Amino acid sequence: MSTNEHTRTIRVLHVFYGLIHGGIEVWLMNLLRRKPNDFQFDFLVTSQGEFDDEARSLGATIHYVVKKRKIFRYLADFRQVLETNHYDVVHVHSDEFTGHMMKIAAQCGVPVRITHSHNTVLARGRKIPFQFLRNVHFKTINRYLLLKYATNVLACSCCAGEFMMGSKAWNSNAKCRTIYCGVPLEKFIVHRTEEARERLCDLYGIPRQHKVIGHVGSLTPQKNQDWMIRIFHEFRQKHDNWSLLIIGDGELRPLLKATIHELGLETSVFLPGVSDDVPNIMANLFDVFFLPSIFEGFGVVIPEAAAAGLCTICSDIIVPEIIECLTTKKIYTLPLIAPHSEWMKAVEAAMVHKTTPQEGFDFVKQTPFSLDNSLKSLLEVYEASLT
Repeated sequence: MSTNEHTRTIRVLHVFYGLIHGGIEVWLMNLLRRKPNDFQFDFLVTSQGEFDDEARSLGATIHYVVKKRKIFRYLADFRQVLETNHYDVVHVHSDEFTGHMMKIAAQCGVPVRITHSHNTVLARGRKIPFQFLRNVHFKTINRYLLLKYATNVLACSCCAGEFMMGSKAWNSNAKCRTIYCGVPLEKFIVHRTEEARERLCDLYGIPRQHKVIGHVGSLTPQKNQDWMIRIFHEFRQKHDNWSLLIIGDGELRPLLKATIHELGLETSVFLPGVSDDVPNIMANLFDVFFLPSIFEGFGVVIPEAAAAGLCTICSDIIVPEIIECLTTKKIYTLPLIAPHSEWMKAVEAAMVHKTTPQEGFDFVKQTPFSLDNSLKSLLEVYEASLT
């Protein structure tokens, strides 16, 4: 049930790339599964995704539009969706051109217009010479339009908010607020058993006696998996009874498979694709979680790993809020330029802090990173802006 009584359903349009197995997308699907009945969540996306059928079964309408790189057509499609559907809230989960989208939403009479930053860098386009102009536009025109037309500016962390708005505006404007992407903790109530581990080892072809370094993420440059595989290759020179399991899929799959072949790691590095069983895999198969991302807006997978009883080794770009809440018992951070030997030592040290899933669940439950907390905060923003 929502925080206030409604006489009608509040209709929300979430705008992003697609209902795929990504951090933002999984979070939105978890919100859809848990939202109260007096809220309608619809989606505007640029591609089909693995969760489309489930989203429709839960009552969501999915609007498909052209790829965002065709920006003028994309904005025209966005306008058409708003003109032909009545939405109380437009909630855009991206960074570039969001100011223009907020202006269009205002022109279409949408009362609540929200932009939500989930990253700390602007994704690189294919046409590198235009990157400078994109950055200038993002920091000037886009920010001006956001301040003028957005009713709320949200971010998954302070760092992501400062990236979107600049530190001065983010820390002084009343429109700005942090809402963490929470974890559905009930999925991490997992009983760890040797039988379950052996079953998963057999499923993925991992020798049962091996320790497992785990990773979950889209196969994209941001997640830095090629570098991770090369670090693991050095790690294997000392520890030949370890495997690396990378759960996820994406554009870099061919490159990663080529790297695995180049280094002769076909029997110790595994790319099984996406999985709907991540909590069970984390709790029963992984021994350490590895996340050497080049950038992250929040990194919701880190509290998930902690809830499964794991310690995470990650790059030092992780937002301070996670580091402060999880402490060194659940997270080690290193600069990507640190010697490979330091990363390997960190992996070894993280094993000491592996706990039971129950201990991990109890630990994360005390932090702000639960799904219930983020849903409650989000609904409060919607309702307060409509009153």
